[in-house]
Amino acid sequence: MNPNAQLEEIYTWKNGINEREAGRIQNTYKSGRDRIKSIGAKGQGRLVDSEKKKAIEFRAMEVAIEYYKEKGFQVTDTSSNNPYDLYCENDLVAKKVEAKGTQSQGETVNVTYNEVKSANDPNSITDLFIVAKISVTRNEGKFEATGGVKKLIENWRPESAQLNPTAYTYIVSK
Repeated sequence: MNPNAQLEEIYTWKNGINEREAGRIQNTYKSGRDRIKSIGAKGQGRLVDSEKKKAIEFRAMEVAIEYYKEKGFQVTDTSSNNPYDLYCENDLVAKKVEAKGTQSQGETVNVTYNEVKSANDPNSITDLFIVAKISVTRNEGKFEATGGVKKLIENWRPESAQLNPTAYTYIVSK
């Protein structure tokens, strides 16, 4: 049974309404959902599905690695033990790269406290490499991320006016 049919069944059961009224409610639901889709997400948002999130992150890393290698950098993946994803160096410069992937327009991305702290280190250069508009499909139970539009902010130094707190750690006193 598809989700809309399930909703119709719930509305009919809960409210004791007839099929015509259930159809009207279902159509209202559809038009509201379509309206939300048409607005289009501008920010990265938070993904609940960790496998989908990993696929998007992997795609961003893949695009960033390819980009920096084409620019003549030796690229090292540092994402597992540093607050930045890549370390890129050539004969002239060494830089850290924070790669962010999103299905949205990429007008906002989520960054951690440690990523911001690392980017603001005056002794290093950090680029923010965003891959927006990534397409995600599910194939045989696995998510596959493809495509994307590159947005590069070289020598990224996030300022507090550009940061919007989305979470806090609350310390509960005894």
